[in-house]
Formats: sequence, C-alpha cells, structure tokens
Amino acid sequence: NVDEGKLWFYHNGKNLGLAFSDLPSPLSPVYGMQQSGDCIQLKAEHVSLATWPSNARLDNLTHLTTCVKSFSNPERPLPAPFLQAAYEKWRKWLKQEEKTHRSKVGFDAVMDIRAETMDKFGDFRYGDDVLIPDQAPFPGDPFEATIVGVHGGRLWYQRKSECWYVDNPAEVRKIKVVRRNGIAYTSKIIPQTPPREETAEEEEEPIPEPEPFDIESLPAHLQQAIRTLQDVFPNYPPEYLRDTLEACGGDPETGVMILLSQPPPPQFSYSDISGSGDAGEKEEEKGKEKEEEPEEEEEEGEEEEEEEWSDDDEGDDEEDDVEKTQYFYFTEVDEEEDTHFTEFVKLVENPVWTRANLQILVKLVNSMTYGRPENVGPSQLFELVKREKITNSFPDIDVRSVGATFALHLYFHELLESALPLICLSGARKYPTSMAAQISQARSLIFFWLKKDFWQKMVDETKQPHRSLEDEFLDPPSVPTIEIARQKALRMLLKGKGPMESTQFYQLFEKLASSPSHSFRQEFSGMLDAGQKRCFRLRFVGEGVSDNGGPYREVFGHMVEELQSPLLPLLIPCQNRIRKEGENRERWVIDPSRSSSADLDLFTFFGQMIGVGHRAEINLEMLLGSYFWKALVSQPITPQDLLFVDEAAYNTHVRLEKMEPEEFESYGIGWDSALSGSKLGVQELRPGGKNMNVRADEVKEFVKSSMEFRLSEANRQLEAIRKGMGSVVPLDILVLFSWEECEELFCGPEHISIETLKENTEYDCVKPNAKYVKYFWRALEKMNLTQRKKFLKFVASRTRLPSSPSDWHMPFKIVVPQPKMRENPDAFLPYAQTCFFSLTLPEYSSYEVMKKSLLRAIDCIAMDADERVADSANNVWEE
Repeated sequence: NVDEGKLWFYHNGKNLGLAFSDLPSPLSPVYGMQQSGDCIQLKAEHVSLATWPSNARLDNLTHLTTCVKSFSNPERPLPAPFLQAAYEKWRKWLKQEEKTHRSKVGFDAVMDIRAETMDKFGDFRYGDDVLIPDQAPFPGDPFEATIVGVHGGRLWYQRKSECWYVDNPAEVRKIKVVRRNGIAYTSKIIPQTPPREETAEEEEEPIPEPEPFDIESLPAHLQQAIRTLQDVFPNYPPEYLRDTLEACGGDPETGVMILLSQPPPPQFSYSDISGSGDAGEKEEEKGKEKEEEPEEEEEEGEEEEEEEWSDDDEGDDEEDDVEKTQYFYFTEVDEEEDTHFTEFVKLVENPVWTRANLQILVKLVNSMTYGRPENVGPSQLFELVKREKITNSFPDIDVRSVGATFALHLYFHELLESALPLICLSGARKYPTSMAAQISQARSLIFFWLKKDFWQKMVDETKQPHRSLEDEFLDPPSVPTIEIARQKALRMLLKGKGPMESTQFYQLFEKLASSPSHSFRQEFSGMLDAGQKRCFRLRFVGEGVSDNGGPYREVFGHMVEELQSPLLPLLIPCQNRIRKEGENRERWVIDPSRSSSADLDLFTFFGQMIGVGHRAEINLEMLLGSYFWKALVSQPITPQDLLFVDEAAYNTHVRLEKMEPEEFESYGIGWDSALSGSKLGVQELRPGGKNMNVRADEVKEFVKSSMEFRLSEANRQLEAIRKGMGSVVPLDILVLFSWEECEELFCGPEHISIETLKENTEYDCVKPNAKYVKYFWRALEKMNLTQRKKFLKFVASRTRLPSSPSDWHMPFKIVVPQPKMRENPDAFLPYAQTCFFSLTLPEYSSYEVMKKSLLRAIDCIAMDADERVADSANNVWEE
C-alpha cells in the first residue's frame, strides 16, 4: 500500500505478514535476473492490467467490412473514405518521421526519428550502428546495437530484436557511432554558437550566391545515393538537391527522406515528379489563366469575405464540423492537397495492379523485413523494386505508384490489426460469406508479420498456467518426468526396421496420450532450463544427461525422423520418391489405409506433438505434401497438389483428357481409382463403378472425380491431426496463412544461413577475430546442407534455425577452451552443451584440423557428459 507506505510479503498467494512500514513513495519493483532467458510471471490478481493491451476498435471493424471485398478484388472500386485515409497514411509514410519498434515485454513504442530530435542527444541517426558501453540490461563488455529513435525523452537502441534505452546523459555521451548506412563513420559534431543579436545600425551582409553543386566531388557512396534519388525524381533541379543536402548536413539518406516528405519545387507540378510532362508549359498555362480572369478572382474573393462574416452561415459551419467528426479518417484539404489526392487515387487505381501483381509486392516486402512493414522506408522500397526489377513485369508502373500502393496496404493492415481480435475466424470454414472468409480469401495480400504477430498473441493467450512450488528448482506436479529408452530407438532408426513399440514416438504416446489436452498447453521453464519451454521433462535411460532443454528438443527431432521412416505406419514416401521421378522426392504423405481407431489415436497424438513442439519454439523438419498444410489453413486443393507428390498420376489424368474418344474407350477404364496407401486396393467413384466403363463424353468428369479422390482419401487422418493440433494451439487463426507460410511457421526455414548464425553468436572469453574462430566459420560455410543440419543437432538438438530475429531467444555461444585442451588442442574434439546452445572449441592449429574435428564430432549421438550413470544402466547400449 504505497499511500500508507506499507509493504507486505506474499508467496504463492500466502500472506507472510507486514515487512516494512513508513516507506517513502514512489516504489518500483526490482527483479533480480540470473541469466538471459529467465522469466517473471505477473499474476493477474496482483496487477491492474492482467491481459495484453488491446487496440481493437469496433468502428475499425465496421470500416473494414466496407473495403475488404474491394481490397482483395482490384476490379472493384475502393470506398472514398478508405482512399482518403490511405492518402493520409501515404503522406505520413513519405515524411518518415516515426518508426514503431516492440520492446522485449511486448510494448509497441513509436520512435521519433527526426534528425532535429536525435541531435539533442548527439550525432545520431536512425539505423546507426553504435557501440554501447557496459550497462544494464546487458552487463559485460561493450556491445554493438542499432539506434532506433527517441521515445519518452530517451534514446532507444535495438540489440538482437530487443529494444532498450539509455537513460543517463553521461552514458549517452559514451555511445560511439561506428557505421552509418553500412559504412565506417566518424562523428561530425559541429559546435553550436549562440545567435548574435543584430543592432539596427548594423548593415546586413550580402548573401553570397551558392556554389554550383558538383556530384562528382562527393565520395562514391554518396554519389550513388544521390543518383538513386535522381532516378526517382529526375526533374528536380540540381540547386534544389544542393539546398536539401546542405540542410541535412550532407547526409543522403536524410536528404531522401526530406525530399519525399516535401512537395515538389515550386516550378514543378505534382505529376512531374515521375518525369512525365513539361512543367514549364504547365506553369505558363496556369499563369495565363490567372491573367485572363483577374476581375473574377477579386469578385470571388469579395463573396468569400461576405460569406465568412455572414451570421446566417454560422450554424451550417457548425453542422459541417459535427459531420466531419463522425469519420476519423476525413481531413480537410485545400485545393493543392485535393490535387495531390487525385494523383494518389490515379496511382493506386492503375489497372496494372492486378491481384497477381499485388501479391508480388507483398512477397517483396515480406522478403526484406521480419518486422513491421511500415518501418520500410521509401528509399528502401524503391531500391528493392529496382534491384528485383519488379517493374519489368508491368512496365507501366513507376516508383510513385509502388509507394502509393504500399501505403494503401499499410492502412488496410492498420484497420485489420485493430479489428482482428473482434472477428471469429472459425467462421471462415463454415460460412463462405462471413467476414472471416473474406479476410481468409485475401490472405495472399496480408503481410506475414501481421499474421505471425496475431498468431503469437493468441498462442500466448491460450497457454495453460501452472502452479509454482516453494522450491523454485522443482517442477510443478502438472509437468511429469518421462523415462525414454532412447538407445534402442536410435539403433532401430539407423537400421530402418524394428518394432513400433520401441520408437520414442510410441513410448511418449503410451505415457502421455491419456493426459488432458490442457496439460499440453503448458509453457513451463525451470530455473536451469535456459528459457526452454516445456510441458514434460525427459530422462534418458542409461545416459548421464540432465534435461535442461537439449534432451527435450532432441526427442522431438527423433520423433519426426521416426515418423518419416518405415518404423511408424502413419506416413509413407510419396510416389515421386518411390518412382524416382519428378520433384519433391523427399516428401512424405499420409497413409490413407491406416484408418482403424488405434491408428486415428496415433494421428491425433501426432497433431498434439506438433502443437507442443510449436509452443516450445522447436522447428520440426516435417517434409509433408502441400495438401497436408492446405488442410490446416483451409486452402482449396488443386490438381497441382497431386503433381507435388505424384507426377505420374497427374500426367496420366492430363493425358486422359487429351485422348481421342476412340482411343480412350479402347482402354476400358472403369469408374474406380487405385488406393495410394500401403494396402493395395481400389475405391469406386460411383456405386458399382468397378463394373462400369467411363464413356468418352464423361472423361472430364472422371478425371475431376479421380483427382478429388486422390487428394481427399486421407481426410479422416487429416481431421484427426487437426483435432490433436487444435487442442494445443489456436488452429482457427491459421486461415490467415498460405500453406507455404504455415509450413515455415511450424518447420522454420529450410536454408541454414551461416551469416544469420554469426549475427546471433556470443563469444565467452573468446576473441571473434582469433585464427581458430575464423577457421571455424570457414569450415561451417564449406559444409553442405546435410552437414549443417548435423552441426545444429550437435550443438542445439535442432535441425533448423529460428525463422526471424525475434525468435532467437537463446544466442549461439562459442566458449573458451578448457585448460586441458590448450597444451595439445589438435588431440581434442569440440564439446557441445545442447541445453545452452554452446560450443567449447579447441584452438586448432589449422583449417584442415578444424574441419576434420568438426565433421567427426557432429556424428556423435550420445548425450552423457552431465552426470555419471550406474554400470548396470550402461547395458542398454549393448546389442
């Protein structure tokens, strides 16, 4: 009770009594954190705001209903209020005065990135790479970060997707800019002198004429930046560019922002920005029009004065003001602004913006950022458009049209983000005309960031709380410990044969299948788990390993390997793999012949484990057919999905459609289709179809029925998987995703980027530029994809990296070699701690030794360095 200056201690809701009284206010809670990844749980009964702060607005939902159909169908005109609001969004985006960044606790902070604001803190600009001195919340050596702006009167920076601020002015002065625009930077702070007061007697000094602006006199990178600007605005006079650069201190990126945020030079019309038309002629025509009608203008001015002072019209003005306030997206614009708005409408209603081309734009933006799309600046977008040669696909589009259309998307996403919590997305599957169905149909036009952000919020909201114990090092009763005999399962996996009951998947099924579904939604992380979320703990029989995260991730990886092998009957290789023809030969499909009650229970458990792995932030390398992911996101099945896994069957159906009637009837094809599962057989497509031949005039109907059967024969099994997943994660939200996005959401990116791994690496008492560290990175870069997966499995018990920077909750760490490794480092192998994503790396004498030692170490499958096990337990390793 701060008002009374009293403080009580509570533990798990139990009052331990009054601890302090007569305390001065205000009081702020301080939490002691042991290491990165430690979590604090704020219980709802003790805080005033227990849920995620929502910006959901019912009026935004109303506006969304009026424009979603037009937005997903470019042939339908957009409502005028929507266009007006999008225009305001465009103007704001061009000015680039604000950026939005999310802090670690989920707060979206709007950063002021104007140069004049950041100049108050020093020579900083948005995006500068800086060196931050040792300070909270990252104690230790100085580290690099990126300036993201000013918020709340503080300078903020971002490090590994986490935003923080510098509060102490003395600490701000210690921050050093090391790179600007990717180039080494030396601070150019110009001391400010107080303005001198002029006296009436002093004569004004003549203003010297500005020197001609010579682009060639600038450094090469500045020349390139200015030429990029000239490509966008070719008709800007050189003097105007010179003045802009002088105003921003010669910084080209700031100059780009200033030019994009301002109207064009006075002698140019708005339409001349893109280089079309003759500005001079248009100005002369305007001048002539003004000269021809000078008297009329005066008369109109007099009338305007009379109207302004007329008492009769005061009430009408008030009514107009009231009417304008009914719509938050209406703004009063003058004649010049109205002209600009008309140009904006022309840009976004360009007929070349078909749905396919809009999808290209969305994919481009998705490819360049994992964060909020509105943080993509005009210069970044225009540079991307040029680099990807997007205008080659539709040459009638200029860069202004791309920017205007992008801003239109930003406003649509602004409405969608605030309205999504109010929409029941489960209706997308049941009701084709519902709002949920309309949004789902526009999924390819929605930025991936918004989908993933909303998905993660709903996953967090639906997790199951657990009761904490007084001993913080003990697991709660709802988190069981499961014993797994891993060694026999591994031997079976290597041989490719053995009893299903010995697999790790089936061992977990026997011990967890009867658990209530809400227990799988737990995200418990123990004191020693380094942030790894879990709903059960593992103990590997005969292995001296403590499950602090590594074994937990390991078992999920092995389960996926078992499922995609002959050991378990749920999945079978696709026909492309069996016939060794076509693409996607690595893919597996559901065995439709496994339809017994026991089989369906296994499929349900399979779905639950997919959900559990996702909550634990474990990317599962599931190589399944496209129709599997489409079933999860409720996307229509097409013949291309059959081609994806069975090219021979697809080509057969295509040839049947092209046959001459006589040739087709000569084959005597019946109204049935062969099963694709492990049990051979046929399925009648019509009652009595086995004894009924297809006529030539029924070929198209037969091909359609046959393809639909092949793509729906595993529907019962898919529904069981959906049932299992839906009991662990909010499956209805997936209607926002495409099947490719859903696959990446659960499996992560297939490509393993060594550069991304480098960016998320910490060095524990190791110099990043040491020779043996360089040998290490070189060896990784030379590895193929299979070897890189083995390396990740060796150091982290995973085979795929997180899909975005915000998903890197634990960085990779290279640890200083142990003392015994220093005398003869070439005699030792690298040592990994999978629980903590760390690698103890000996100081190898050469690149060849480093490569050989790494390749040998990553083939190790044992996990036995945490504790000593009894000799009797080691018998499990024997054949």
